[in-house]
Amino acid sequence: MAMLNALADRYGLDPEAVAGLRVLTDVLVHDRQAPTTIRSRRGVLDDHLADSLVALDLEAVRRAGAVLDLGAGAGLPGLPLAIARPEARFTLLEASARKCAFIERVLKVIGLSNAEVIHGRAESFAAGRGRHDVVTA
Repeated sequence: MAMLNALADRYGLDPEAVAGLRVLTDVLVHDRQAPTTIRSRRGVLDDHLADSLVALDLEAVRRAGAVLDLGAGAGLPGLPLAIARPEARFTLLEASARKCAFIERVLKVIGLSNAEVIHGRAESFAAGRGRHDVVTA
């Protein structure tokens, strides 16, 4: 997994984060219920993890204490960012119950405690307004 190691080096990720990203990669590749059409390891690393982690190039994302992933889908970019930033709180907002269930399973498999999934739509998420430093989509 040279690419995963390169991402870890680029973003200064610790071994625990690398292990979490490795598990996430495996789930996205092998779980038939993962809501993504990308199933190759290389594709997941290139199109999902690298594309998600590039947000760490932004100081606002690196410094955020609370992040909202709006329309979380398969948990991207929220899950990789939550793995990379264990000191921050992540809320993954998703309208599809099926996708929420998938993200919940992934949170348990990885053991992420800094992320929560909310089943709902942005226009109905009044409780979340003004509570996040950064919003991703």
